[in-house]
Amino acid sequence: MASSTGVSIAQIAILQRLRADGPTTAAALALAEHVSQQAIAQNLSALKRAGMVEATPDAQDGRKSLLSVTDAGHRLFATARATRNAWLERAIESTIAPEELPALDKAIELMERLANADR
Repeated sequence: MASSTGVSIAQIAILQRLRADGPTTAAALALAEHVSQQAIAQNLSALKRAGMVEATPDAQDGRKSLLSVTDAGHRLFATARATRNAWLERAIESTIAPEELPALDKAIELMERLANADR
């Protein structure tokens, strides 16, 4: 996904988190993504330069900025998701036998539970 969009996997994860959770601070984003504030800052800098993320003053605390996805970021994310889904569909059709599909469904269910463990 990252190679077709010019955006790293970490940056796609940031866009996904912001899309799912809404505007947040860089510190909260770092905590949610389990990465350092420095790593978040580097990725956010690139996303801001590309016009994918914007920062606005926090109405509750003027010292903080809230980060949110721009229209361009939403479009990029949708394109990246469509590309990934098309690849995944082709890979499943060419690799997984029909009788293996229930096992794949179960594996997906387990992976989704793991992915949501910290939410």
